[in-house]
Amino acid sequence: MKSFKITLLVALGIAVIPSLSQAATDPQIYYTDFYTNNSNYLYTADAPIVGQDDWYSTSLNNPGPGAVRYLNYNAGTGYQPDSFVLGGTPYASVISSDQNTYPTAQETSILRNVPVNFNSIYFDSTFLIAPGTGAKDSFGWTVLNSNGYYLMQINLKATTTTNGSVVYNIGATSYANDSNLEFQPLKKNGAPVTPLNPNEWFHIGFDIYDIGTANQSIGLWSYDSGTPRLVSRTAIAGYDFSDNGQGYNNGNTNIGTIGMTWFLSDSSNETGTNGNTIYTGFGNNTMIVQTLGVAVPEPQTWVLLGLSGLIAVVAIRRRANS
Repeated sequence: MKSFKITLLVALGIAVIPSLSQAATDPQIYYTDFYTNNSNYLYTADAPIVGQDDWYSTSLNNPGPGAVRYLNYNAGTGYQPDSFVLGGTPYASVISSDQNTYPTAQETSILRNVPVNFNSIYFDSTFLIAPGTGAKDSFGWTVLNSNGYYLMQINLKATTTTNGSVVYNIGATSYANDSNLEFQPLKKNGAPVTPLNPNEWFHIGFDIYDIGTANQSIGLWSYDSGTPRLVSRTAIAGYDFSDNGQGYNNGNTNIGTIGMTWFLSDSSNETGTNGNTIYTGFGNNTMIVQTLGVAVPEPQTWVLLGLSGLIAVVAIRRRANS
């Protein structure tokens, strides 16, 4: 099984992802709406996201897929000019006439360094998945350690129902030595949580707790009432991240990077005009992201509070320490 996993990781092009130099973000919170973030960075719309606000890509192509687009969508909190898009057309994350925007593996992640330096993290996001036409691809978020090795993924897995419609099951993948990279559904009362529908805005959060220990788990949070509510907590198998000399773990479970990931269901590929392998079987489906917030509270606090509560806690602490 270990040799299989190494082969799969290499085939996906994600055995080791080089990290950027640590970005100048707050070590406890990062937030962006892909228009202006808490550092007052102004994004350039209708342009690749790579290089903006220290975001980078696992794609061998430059800039690869992933862009900021002026869409002016209303995700329930009023119209927001810009959104991040990842996937195929029609939102031009990939431009069919420009092979430098094509994916170069079955997984493409758009990543940003967040100096967590801890084995637990909370993040939430406002997003929508447009299923479009063609192959039904999946999306999610990826968490890497501070050396650029994959730790955990939250997967929104495209699934065709018995009536032919598409929904997105919520689960996770552990990249531990003792995992087999299987999709592990998040569960409530022993049953998988309700899948997400396409073409609907969601504001949900996840806490990934105690990576690399027997207490490793993921909590799913909902903001449908305007405040965070814990929906479920699921134990996640596969927690041996020790350095076993195989090259896909180095014993470090301190989180250093987070990002959005596009999972292709079709492995069709060819050599592009730029000499890179390009994957051409992607569907015209896109993940549209309006916000991403990251929090790293102290252990006794972070499981009990959503991001909004954590921001208040940090603000109070800063005033007390000033």
